[in-house]
Amino acid sequence: MKNYSLLRICIAGLFISGLAACGGGGGSSSTASTPTTTTTLSGKVIDGYITGATVCLDVNSNNKCDAGEPTITSGENGAWSLPPYAGSIAGLQVIAEVGATATDMDTGVIGAGNTYSLLAPAAASATVTPFSTLVVSTIAAGGGESRVSIGEALSNVSASTGIPAAKLVANDYKANGDTKLATVAQATTVAIAQVSNNLRSNADIKANLTEGQIIQQAVVQVQEKVLKQLISDGEVKSAASTSASDIKAAVTNAVATASLSGVQLSGNVQNIIAATQSGVGNVLSAADLFRAGFVTPQLQSGDYINSTGARYDGPEWSPSNQGRFYWNGYKRSLNVGYLQFDIDTATAPPPNIEYVLVNNKWYAPYQDGENWTYDGTAWVPRIDIGSNSSQSTKPSFDQNCVIVPTNARGTVSQRYCASEKKLDGQLMTKYIPSMCSDGPAVASTCKTATFPTGSSAYDLTATNTGILSGAYNGLFELWVNKDGTWDGHCTKQWDSVSQKCTSDAGTVTDFIKWATFPNTQSTGESCNTPFAFQSYDPNTKKGVIAWGSNPDLGCSGNYQFTAAKVKETGNFEVVTLGGKEVVIVPAPAIYRVNNPSSNKPYFIFAALKSSKGITGVWNGSYYPANFKESIPFTGDPATNTQIINSVMFDAILKQKGISAYPYKGKSSSGTWNGSWVPSTNPN
Repeated sequence: MKNYSLLRICIAGLFISGLAACGGGGGSSSTASTPTTTTTLSGKVIDGYITGATVCLDVNSNNKCDAGEPTITSGENGAWSLPPYAGSIAGLQVIAEVGATATDMDTGVIGAGNTYSLLAPAAASATVTPFSTLVVSTIAAGGGESRVSIGEALSNVSASTGIPAAKLVANDYKANGDTKLATVAQATTVAIAQVSNNLRSNADIKANLTEGQIIQQAVVQVQEKVLKQLISDGEVKSAASTSASDIKAAVTNAVATASLSGVQLSGNVQNIIAATQSGVGNVLSAADLFRAGFVTPQLQSGDYINSTGARYDGPEWSPSNQGRFYWNGYKRSLNVGYLQFDIDTATAPPPNIEYVLVNNKWYAPYQDGENWTYDGTAWVPRIDIGSNSSQSTKPSFDQNCVIVPTNARGTVSQRYCASEKKLDGQLMTKYIPSMCSDGPAVASTCKTATFPTGSSAYDLTATNTGILSGAYNGLFELWVNKDGTWDGHCTKQWDSVSQKCTSDAGTVTDFIKWATFPNTQSTGESCNTPFAFQSYDPNTKKGVIAWGSNPDLGCSGNYQFTAAKVKETGNFEVVTLGGKEVVIVPAPAIYRVNNPSSNKPYFIFAALKSSKGITGVWNGSYYPANFKESIPFTGDPATNTQIINSVMFDAILKQKGISAYPYKGKSSSGTWNGSWVPSTNPN
């Protein structure tokens, strides 16, 4: 599946209300002679119940318990009650430092080398758990509670883990006897402990980051890289039992796979340091950002138009390449979009410029698909920031944010809010870890080169608002092929000789019936993941889907998936939207492992006719309303889209010996002539 939205992010979620203003069990008191309000917070520290943890209100927001901050030690059943605090707790957090002598009532004394910290928003601190820690991490990544509300963070974590938002804070899952949630909590805590101590053991991390920054980064790494392998649909997905040893083994394997353990950690150290040291940016005018223009470099795979005007797609299946497909003209190459929008004179934004770097030349990517979305009544072509849209759907600006309707009815809109990091005169290698290690040429001055005046990078938070009726309110994206090179997922018959479906124009019901073991399908962004339906009840419209692994990191389709190779299973249901049946499936952890840049919480499958008249069953994404995501500047286009200005980007290209970017649209690509060239010569 290919998505050509400029920023390639789709955001959604669920607002949560009713959080106690002063935390779990908290209250306030004052006297007539003393106008100062004091706040007393109380609650429990829970993985299992943890006694002997140091609990504090982090008044200076440095992720540590410091002298002078309200502090207490957790007692029986993890209970704690802080001394009164005279001041506002808005935006603050409660920290539980779980040291070597603390005791988890489920697993025993923590012990040396296993220490960690758990956090909770002060305004929702009745329970300090690994789940509340993920909520705090999400808020921090988005720039704090002034930019990301607790409710928005809850919806984000809920969508990514499958845990109901109401169970993430102020929830004593031990007292409630919720064993499944307790197992997820234990796995999350073990992961936080392992990654925290791995980071602390690295000399470069220790020398460049504070203890508070290490704690913050440990949770970020767990949330972004480890939990995606461990948790699916609110449960620990591995075959491990609920024993502490099995959970620890599963976590250790996931951490190692994420290249975060032992010596493998060194591969990520510089990116972690760069992302942390760049810090929180300054608020800027989004209108000014669009007037000046910006670029969006990231590593992508796909096809492109070569110098003769032909589509280059890589070799197809043949016996000589061992039955594998190589459906990518370029793999993990620098793909860069550029957008400049004069909001004062233009009635609509221009189409975004986009090029990919292949053999040190810039080519136009081949775009074989179009995105459709559900507007509450019908399925319509989706509007993006870079679309040639009408005046009524033109982006609007609100201080540091731009609001973009995704359909002409305005029933779903996306809001992107940016903060600016000015890097004038800063050492390039400090913020671009790969500055001197890759590229077609490396100048001798690389290690001492600095960014020129006017260099800026941007952090982005993005969310969407939806006013759709029914249980599924939010953003729907359905990718539809428009050129006939793929007719959608199989619905009736697969021809092993031609390696094509004999029919793709069936219904969703046909798709479910056909794609049941032993018949399999696959889907992916940068790497395909095979799947097959296990069961479906047409009366309840619900069933079970199985997902397999793809060991081929070249990411071709793995058609060897069998029932014996199931990696994980999940539930799905079929709903009717706009007169069309839509399969909605929680995104499995294995998919996120194969496609680390993917943020989608749900898959969708639906039958739709493209603008070119091609009918098929296509795949896409669903994002519950108000789910917010942070897109930070890390200096690493492999982790996510980087958003920087042209001054900074040009300096990087020049220093690395890369050809100048064709902002005016003059690339190495010829005029598209409709040809298909799966050859060994990419030019």
